[in-house]
Amino acid sequence: MSRPGGKTPHLGVPPELQLPTAGLNQVRHHAVLAHGLAVQAIRARGRADTRVSFAENGRRGPGHRHARIRQGRRDRRRELDAPFLTVMLEGRYTDGYLAAAGSDVPKFPDEDLTAIGSPVDFAGINVYRPNVYVAPSGQPPGYRTIPISASHPKMASAWHVFDPEVMYWAPRQVTSLWGPKSIFITENGCATADAVSEEGNIYDSDRVMFLRAVGSSHPY
Repeated sequence: MSRPGGKTPHLGVPPELQLPTAGLNQVRHHAVLAHGLAVQAIRARGRADTRVSFAENGRRGPGHRHARIRQGRRDRRRELDAPFLTVMLEGRYTDGYLAAAGSDVPKFPDEDLTAIGSPVDFAGINVYRPNVYVAPSGQPPGYRTIPISASHPKMASAWHVFDPEVMYWAPRQVTSLWGPKSIFITENGCATADAVSEEGNIYDSDRVMFLRAVGSSHPY
């Protein structure tokens, strides 16, 4: 997508909006606080049988058989998701997140965390792609990160790294960390070219491949 004049917009934030780290952390805090207050409002005014939660991206990656890697990945996952999933499901920021933020830590009263951690009925996670791969290491934390190769298979969108196993590992990792009552895949997709024949048939062999791979992606 491009604007007139050939300029390509950045889809993350408006280019004129530049926040310092402290400001970004504060905005993140206000976002999860808004979630918590919305949960409380729905509980107070909604129907008794209303189920409420969030829909969050989070950081995902395929799992590994090695026990030290599994534990290290769980710890790292809590830290990677500290300002969002972790604080919403635990009602507190991790010590690691606060220490890393230093003077850029968000400002908030204790009651904010109570609201942010308002109990939800399920965990809603958006799952498209893995964020990281790892291999065993003799150095702490017991694994090393493997960069995603430039030649790694992708779907039609350049960001959509292809690995159906993430559909298995994302719910498993969320369950092992936080044990929610249930999990909903709130967002998922397969970006394909969708070629259309003269007869109006859609040719999407790559989507068929993706769905078949997801159906057989349980690795163990």
